[in-house]
Amino acid sequence: MNLKKFRKIGGFAINYAGSQVRVPISERTKWNVSVPVQVYWMVTRRCNFECQFCDVIRHPDDVRQELTPEEAARFVHQMADMGIYKLGISGGEPLLRKKHILAAIRAANERGIWTGLGTNASLLDEGSVIELADAGVNHLSISLDGMEETQVRLRRNPKAWSGVVNALRLVKEKADGRMFAKLNYVLNNQNIDEILPVVNFAKENGVSIVFVPYNTYNQNFIRTMTQAEIAEKDNLWISAENQPKYAGIVDTLIAMKKKNPAAILNTVSHLRQVKTFFTNPKSNITNRCGSAYRNMHIDPLGNVIPCWTFTQSMGNVKTQSLKEIWYSDQYNQLRKKMLRCNLLCMGGCRMFPTVMDILFDGARMVRAKVFG
Repeated sequence: MNLKKFRKIGGFAINYAGSQVRVPISERTKWNVSVPVQVYWMVTRRCNFECQFCDVIRHPDDVRQELTPEEAARFVHQMADMGIYKLGISGGEPLLRKKHILAAIRAANERGIWTGLGTNASLLDEGSVIELADAGVNHLSISLDGMEETQVRLRRNPKAWSGVVNALRLVKEKADGRMFAKLNYVLNNQNIDEILPVVNFAKENGVSIVFVPYNTYNQNFIRTMTQAEIAEKDNLWISAENQPKYAGIVDTLIAMKKKNPAAILNTVSHLRQVKTFFTNPKSNITNRCGSAYRNMHIDPLGNVIPCWTFTQSMGNVKTQSLKEIWYSDQYNQLRKKMLRCNLLCMGGCRMFPTVMDILFDGARMVRAKVFG
């Protein structure tokens, strides 16, 4: 591991540890003393796929108003000035805006910020993998939701499978260890039987995987209907008939996680929530939502929003600094409301590991290494 990469990891670790102190203080006192652990930037809503479960492309922006490469690089430097050491880049498909993301990635690398890029992998070729590694991307989050036939059907693109296979090979062969890949899997009623085969596929390719349950984007459905009623209207929702099978598979994932913590990136506590989510989504609102204290989200037009579900703009990076927006009275007032957020989702704030999660996972990793 080179010195720059070590410093990136160290910077993020220190920032994360600090957040474990500042965020609870902020939540309980409602006085914001936190600094975001990470910034998520949605580069564009445009995509070359039309995935069955994605809502992003159904809300197009005026692409002429999207952030320029210069504006992107500027907010990245502001991140470093605030002590934010992780940048997540997503879309749509961010590689449709390669010039823009490379400007942000180079700025992040210059300032020691850890950078992750979410992609469907269809636009990755040898040249772009080398270009991304040279720019300083630390990891790729690649979407995979089943083996070949299911992946192509769910993502409605013939390159949905071959792109992933090719990208994993290229990262291994061409990135020279500077960049690694992980897989993202959206759990739904059409890919239950392929969860464990994809875990084996990830293992064979030497990558980790993270699971996220399908979101209907319809709060009325999941607040007022039974599991069977939702499944009747939305064929991606886990059906009541499939729930026992699904629950058994998640139990298997939990056992795998305990045996090899690095293979599955969800925490055990999150997997337990995932297990019951489709039966009773309301059970998941018992957790405080700390997203507005931990994360900052920037949409394609530069609006800073508390999360991808709660999309009220707190300001815009085209005309304001990140620091100005983060500590504004408007943002602080909204944070207090979001502590009582009852939107039913299983997004990043629910997946954010606690100190106990990290300690347990660390102990499991040591045990796995020592005792096998």
